[in-house]
Amino acid sequence: MKSEISGKILFIAYYYPPMGTVGFLRNYFISKCFSKIFEKIFIISIKNITIPARDNIPVDFAVIYRVFHFDYRNLMNLISYRKSYLRKSINTGSSSRIVKFFRRMIDSFPLNTMVGEGGFFYIINGTIKALRLLKKNHITHLYSSYRPIADHIIAFNLKLFYPNIRWIADFRDLPVDYYRKNTFLPGFQTWFIKLLISKANEVITVSEGLNSVLNKIKPESKVIRNGVFKLYETEKNQDKDHFVISYTGSLYPEFQKPVALFKTVKSLIDNDKISKMDFKLIYAGKDSAVWNKWVVEYRLQDISHDLGELTLFESVSTQTSSSLLLLLSWSNKDHKGILTGKLFEYLATGNPILVLINGERDEEIERIVEKSKSGVVFYNDNSESLEKTIMSYYNKWKKNVIIKTEPNPKLEKLLSWDNVSEQLKKLI
Repeated sequence: MKSEISGKILFIAYYYPPMGTVGFLRNYFISKCFSKIFEKIFIISIKNITIPARDNIPVDFAVIYRVFHFDYRNLMNLISYRKSYLRKSINTGSSSRIVKFFRRMIDSFPLNTMVGEGGFFYIINGTIKALRLLKKNHITHLYSSYRPIADHIIAFNLKLFYPNIRWIADFRDLPVDYYRKNTFLPGFQTWFIKLLISKANEVITVSEGLNSVLNKIKPESKVIRNGVFKLYETEKNQDKDHFVISYTGSLYPEFQKPVALFKTVKSLIDNDKISKMDFKLIYAGKDSAVWNKWVVEYRLQDISHDLGELTLFESVSTQTSSSLLLLLSWSNKDHKGILTGKLFEYLATGNPILVLINGERDEEIERIVEKSKSGVVFYNDNSESLEKTIMSYYNKWKKNVIIKTEPNPKLEKLLSWDNVSEQLKKLI
């Protein structure tokens, strides 16, 4: 396929291709968009991957260079933490003070540049490799995406040597989140991020909510939402023997609250409005300890099924076979529009999405989910309407009605990767 411009782009991505998680699919699909726009695409990523790389995703449209890295994951492996309490706690989202301290520490400058994701060796080796590529191939554009911050640091280094190269810096999440308190000395960390992306020609993020925060750091930052993540075609149909509500992905118990849902389901069972023999709550992900704690708290062990960590393909198959897809999010006056990659993965299935937000009203999520008729958005204080919605879907299922959302051509066009490509071209 002929490229649309005669330039070349260097794509810096610690996680590439996506490995067992939806969080990094944005990089993959944007790189596919770039492969149609540019004459050639080069990608720098890591070798000796220390997290499960179980999804075989073909990348035949780019030239990938993998460089040596050493970060906290390698360090924990070396000192035999793989089966330790600390390692288990980090992977299960434990709320212990030690784990919180550790996570905040490796997400804060300067430690995030030393042993955070990628680490010092990745930054140095990635910069050296990139400089050689830039010199040899006359590359015109750069693209990097947080997370991790190491990718942006490499791009910053390259701008020092090649100030005329055009750099697009992407933020899938906020590196300094005052609500989640994910770093030490947040004011200092914000100053560092501001300095880092000061040389970026374009800064983009995934939602209006995140952009309202990012815009204070980099004026004129822009929103380029994800397209729908349709990576796999699955033949598995909805479970006819069980009404299934499933959640696939990570859990953040300090911010996500399933209170309304679990209370409602428990009440429906206790009042014989639904039968626990044909009702399932499914969880798939690394945070089984968090999920099971909630399940025990609301005495729903009989209907809960924990599938553990799945590949992306297995995760999509689970979503496809479900009646309703649960999305847990949070919102406050300073931080809204948390449009996770999971939302766009759910949208690809065509199954209804049950969004439960802990906190204030989030109009941006409501616009995407409700106005597109892709699902319903609830908050933890409207259990009554949640009960009516679940019963409505459940009664349809009892009548053997396939529960699907109505196709929305306008939404499909808006949330297509072709639309993302058009927006990216304007930045270039």
